[in-house]
Amino acid sequence: MYSSVAASVPALAVGQSDYAMANAYLDTVAEARPYGLPLVSVAWPSWQDTGMGPTRSAAYQSSGLATLSDEQGLRLLDRALASGARVVVPAVVRPYADWRPERLTDRRLAPEPATSGPATSRPATAEPAVMVAHEASPTAAPGALKEAADAAASWLLDRLALELRFDRARLAGNVPVHDYGIDSILVTQLVQTVGKQLDVALDPSAILEHPTADEFAAYLTEEHPDGLLAAFGTAPSDAPAPAAPQAPEASATRAVVVEAAVPAAAQPASTGGDIAVVGLSCRFPDAPSGDAYWELLRQGRSALRPVPQERFGKPVGHHAGLLPDVLRFDPDAFLLSEGDVAAMDPQALLLLEEVNSAVHHAGYRPAELKGHRVGVYVGGRAAHMPDEERLAQAQNPVVITGQNYLSANISQFFDFRGPSLVIDTACSSALVAMDMAARALRTGDIESAVVAGVSLLADDKPYDLFGRRGLLNPGEEFHLFDRRAAGLILGEGVGVVVLKPLERAQADGDRVLAVLKGIAINNDGRTAGPATPNLQAQKEVMVTALAQSGVGTEDVGWVEANGSGTTVTDLLELKAVQAVYRTGSTRPVALGSVKPNIGHPLTAEGIAAFIKVVLMSHHQEQVPFRSGQEPLDHFDVAASPLYFPRASRPWPEDAGVAALNCFADGGTNAHLLLAPAPGAPRPTRRPLPEPELNRRTVIRGTVEPAAPAGGLFWESYR
Repeated sequence: MYSSVAASVPALAVGQSDYAMANAYLDTVAEARPYGLPLVSVAWPSWQDTGMGPTRSAAYQSSGLATLSDEQGLRLLDRALASGARVVVPAVVRPYADWRPERLTDRRLAPEPATSGPATSRPATAEPAVMVAHEASPTAAPGALKEAADAAASWLLDRLALELRFDRARLAGNVPVHDYGIDSILVTQLVQTVGKQLDVALDPSAILEHPTADEFAAYLTEEHPDGLLAAFGTAPSDAPAPAAPQAPEASATRAVVVEAAVPAAAQPASTGGDIAVVGLSCRFPDAPSGDAYWELLRQGRSALRPVPQERFGKPVGHHAGLLPDVLRFDPDAFLLSEGDVAAMDPQALLLLEEVNSAVHHAGYRPAELKGHRVGVYVGGRAAHMPDEERLAQAQNPVVITGQNYLSANISQFFDFRGPSLVIDTACSSALVAMDMAARALRTGDIESAVVAGVSLLADDKPYDLFGRRGLLNPGEEFHLFDRRAAGLILGEGVGVVVLKPLERAQADGDRVLAVLKGIAINNDGRTAGPATPNLQAQKEVMVTALAQSGVGTEDVGWVEANGSGTTVTDLLELKAVQAVYRTGSTRPVALGSVKPNIGHPLTAEGIAAFIKVVLMSHHQEQVPFRSGQEPLDHFDVAASPLYFPRASRPWPEDAGVAALNCFADGGTNAHLLLAPAPGAPRPTRRPLPEPELNRRTVIRGTVEPAAPAGGLFWESYR
């Protein structure tokens, strides 16, 4: 008999109770099997190819169910008939949805043995499994617990209406709380209030993972049933609890046949989509070159120092990872006037030098790439406006003030004919730029790409901005995934990589440093605020990148994490990484982040992490992580497959792929997979020497007398 999931999910019955009751009747008849008839009721969810068409209601979306294709539906029908159950929900779960079978079925009707742990969704690469919903709690009658959960959800909405000064009738239990305009501060306060009410220590990220009042109450039912009953229902009595039901046999009454869904747009790409990293250059705090950066990382050193008073003309009272305040730049070498250089954004000067260095590191003279379809993709942000005197001396004032010239200067000087773009998605800017470059390389729109990220602290305004939001760390160490986490320590830097399609790079005899297997971008959508992450969106971007790369989760031996230095965001990231990369697996995977070494370089964050992972992959060595020594209260890293390396160590042979995770203010998430260069090394082009350049010293935009060749540029190149 064909039934409907509307009979199992109360929220889906709103407005169609007659339909839900009719299907519930089918389920009941199948469960009873009158006269011994071998009846099976299949409670179908939404179909997209057949029948009434896809269901797009908010209630259906919150269930975690995906819409079935014909192929999926027929495959699940075979499994449903083979399961031996009398009532079956054939469920395709959206990738890494926060899904539990009990969200679909009445747990009182389908108990599992008390020894079983909660069923969780599985990676898209795993074989589908048959899972049965769980009994709610052995300590109390299910009805009492359900009543307590309903009371808790209602109480939570009462509190929310009071805080927001809303009419209580406007609030519903199936609407995410952040849809009402709640911010992250109020989210934290609500969790604390609920914790006090239940007299338990609640996970501070719980309401972000279970964002509706009904879902949050269901979470409390699972994790804190006794506290829930004590606060909102009848506490468990001393009377003996009812005997636990027997474990279901193969012919369990009700079952959920489930498999994880892979987004249609995230089908595994062929190896023809692999992108080679063939050159790089960078300048980060205490690391004026790629080699110096590698030594800083492998030694586990910190480049964070007190911000000197002379940097901004006044004390700021914080540490930071800063570049030297003196830049050496030759206007003649880059066909710029001294007046333009004196007025230009120092970020633009840094980019020109580092792109020049990266091209040479790839083994090419700039003249060899002149006129070629080379794309320039810069992750950065500029609001540079020199004083009137310097602007008056500039020959090209538009070049001085236009943010687009961060990339356009590069295309103009090197005569690159591909797209020239500046992308600003805050911290993920450089990786969003890289995603655009990878797409253009795969379609053949460009031959190669220069991808960069840059960020300089031109003044003390970021300290004022982040300080007002309470995000600045007053200490001298940047802690992540650690009880001592106290916010951000800012940093600076610039990094550049040269990318080519792997097949072309191999044909050209390029040295391949690492291979970009897959990259994905998404956005958190509506959350409790621009800095509040979305756990589901983070999982989904990871899944999409994995599916695009064709890499298995157990092939990943390192996850370069974003890390924010705040309890809730760090906790959510750990949960997302474990859910995607190590659900059902105990194989160890290392976690790290570059931020404790150099600070948070804002729009250069993504490129700093990417170059770190490229260097680790190229040297086949994992570097130490400087934080995570003091464990978090709500995530036991020691009991999980995740670990923080404390010293440099060889890369594991059986898990050679690295993942990189990055999210940003504004909600743009990025995730990518990077693998070592394939096979035996091919003949490579020798990096070519660069002609001596007549350097000038640029100090905060002032041109000084000629300086001898050398300085920061040459240190960086060597």
